[in-house]
Amino acid sequence: MVLSKFRFHFLGRGKFGHQRRQPADVQAYWLDFNFRGHDAHNRHDARIFNGHYRPFICSLSFKYMTSGGMSLIDPHKIFDEIGLATGMRVADLGCGRTGHFVFLAARAVGTTGVVYAADIMKDVLENIKSRVRSEGYENIQPIWSDIEKPGGMPVPEKSLDACFMVNVVFQLKNRVGALKEAGRLLKEGGFLVIVDWAKKIGPLGPAPEIMLSPEMVASLATEAGLAEVKNFSAGDYHFCSIFKKA
Repeated sequence: MVLSKFRFHFLGRGKFGHQRRQPADVQAYWLDFNFRGHDAHNRHDARIFNGHYRPFICSLSFKYMTSGGMSLIDPHKIFDEIGLATGMRVADLGCGRTGHFVFLAARAVGTTGVVYAADIMKDVLENIKSRVRSEGYENIQPIWSDIEKPGGMPVPEKSLDACFMVNVVFQLKNRVGALKEAGRLLKEGGFLVIVDWAKKIGPLGPAPEIMLSPEMVASLATEAGLAEVKNFSAGDYHFCSIFKKA
């Protein structure tokens, strides 16, 4: 694919409290780049962006705005890998403001399935709730949770067919704890799907010192008691690792 004319807008508080739109060089992508201030647990580090030093947690959601319906991360490709189907119960752990995986998963599991949209940021969940109401989804349940704590997700253990962690793991301090929490929620044979950055795109993506490799993620999952099933490219800038609860 030839990439040209990339546009993105920054949304947030403080110095990022107004919209900025800047052209770059990737075709027909819109990037909703949500900067969040430190949460109560002071979970992440600080970065320099546009000359301003500001602590933030970054949630990324990508939409490809052409008739092809593709995305920088294509959820449908990942859904196919795990056989996501009608009636399944899944969770997006760290769903982000736009819930890019949440709403597509809700369509895939249908009215007999359930999608838990979990995030530690309450304002993020308000965005999800607003869209759930406006678009009439009855199978999405927004949930506040801290997935780094044991039992932090208020969902019955061994009740889920799959958990998704998209652009989340690199942000966490207690990475093994979060993966163990996902494992606690999964049924035997359930899947944990981790999508994370493989490389930066211009200024976007984590700093190299906190970027994770598939091998690092696999080591974390092994420590959490999960077995790797598959690892593959999820696009030009991301990898996807799938793990199974034995």
